[in-house]
Amino acid sequence: MPNKVIAGDTHHWIEVKSTQNGRQWWDQNSLEKTNDNLISILSRYEPRKSFDNESYQEISYNMIIDCSKRLYKDKSVNGIKQKVEKWNTPHGDSLIDETIKSACSH
Repeated sequence: MPNKVIAGDTHHWIEVKSTQNGRQWWDQNSLEKTNDNLISILSRYEPRKSFDNESYQEISYNMIIDCSKRLYKDKSVNGIKQKVEKWNTPHGDSLIDETIKSACSH
């Protein structure tokens, strides 16, 4: 399935393949290369609505990604700075995995 692109004022949101957990996009205009294998991007996650949870909140992330190792750190979540001491693997989360693959291929 090809990535879907949603154009906005200053953002160029690219949607990765959705899952049963929800949808995720990353902003191509936010992509910054910090060194040989590291990039920084903005992303946003929309949880899937369920009958139990009619209200949901979109979550925004500022991510640092190590493209060579397929690892990531969340620099901020919903604008709140996070401690970025250790790298994370996607742990089977295909939305994060697809975001890493898509962003690293640009």
